[in-house]
Amino acid sequence: MKRMLILLLVIAMLVPCAALAYYNPTTGMSTDSPSVMYARLNQRMATRTGPGTQYSEPGTFYSEGTKVKLISYTTDINGVKWVQAEIDANGSLMRVYTGLKRFSGVDTSKLCREERMNIAAALDSNITPAYGPGWQYAEYDFTLRKGSQVLVLDHENGYDMCEFYVNGTLYRAWFPDCGLIPQ
Repeated sequence: MKRMLILLLVIAMLVPCAALAYYNPTTGMSTDSPSVMYARLNQRMATRTGPGTQYSEPGTFYSEGTKVKLISYTTDINGVKWVQAEIDANGSLMRVYTGLKRFSGVDTSKLCREERMNIAAALDSNITPAYGPGWQYAEYDFTLRKGSQVLVLDHENGYDMCEFYVNGTLYRAWFPDCGLIPQ
């Protein structure tokens, strides 16, 4: 019973915030699902798990001229624009960040701007994070232990994008929202 009440509390906290997850500048409204745009790379795509060089680096993917699905944009602590992209890396879907400079002519006014929810939470069980909001996304090669502290930034498709450290490295990854307890 106590676990069910905690789950309901988590859902109640996240549902009102879900509308704040993305801001669409074209419509002037917030939405819980991002807009999508496709753009061609003007160079190879180096990636990070979050918007900035302080985040872990999944790798470099795709070559110049490849068409890439862009989900949203944000700025880092220095005001540099980054885009969240969805890629297929060796048969596995991943959401990663890369600098906007890697694409020519992208009009960010047509992309959703990310907004951070910033809700402190802890994992209520051992969970392997994923590279996106769903079962179809690749999983990380580590598991976070029950009680690990995370910061919930976004909510989409029953998953929460969280920020956390592992061995001194900053990550952004996705967890099923039923696995988190607000702090």
